[in-house]
Amino acid sequence: MQPAEALDCSVVVRPPGTLFESESLEAAESEISRVLETRVNPRVIPCLTNSILGFLLFARVPAMTRLKIVTPMGKPIFRQDCISTWLCISNSKYKGPDVFRCVANQ
Repeated sequence: MQPAEALDCSVVVRPPGTLFESESLEAAESEISRVLETRVNPRVIPCLTNSILGFLLFARVPAMTRLKIVTPMGKPIFRQDCISTWLCISNSKYKGPDVFRCVANQ
């Protein structure tokens, strides 16, 4: 079996020293996934060779999510969270079965 590469993309998603702010965990995960697809995916696709099954992009980001309640003064309350998401990029040049995506889903 050919190798696959795993890339930690946390720094690409969030600049150092900042927190990712979002309305909910689901919205944060969706936004981080979108960043992986739009910013990272186009840059790694050209790196796929016949010897690489694919890339697994991963991001773990500290975040602040807005709670549904507010303070008596009307200010929103945030909760500290950690958002993790990943994106599997299979190599379209590889002619065999999509083993990489099956393994990544496990």
